[in-house]
Amino acid sequence: MFIYITKRLLWVIPTILTVLLVLFSLSYLLPGDPADIILGPRATPEMAAELES
Repeated sequence: MFIYITKRLLWVIPTILTVLLVLFSLSYLLPGDPADIILGPRATPEMAAELES
């Protein structure tokens, strides 16, 4: 039972890394500026510059 739990816990690391890689890739490939997506349509250029800094 200990070996089973250890194997399952060790599989958590590559699973989390894979999910992070996929999510980062999708967010990078989406059109538009990430600041515009985060701030929404009412964002001013000043707000976007503050978020990017």
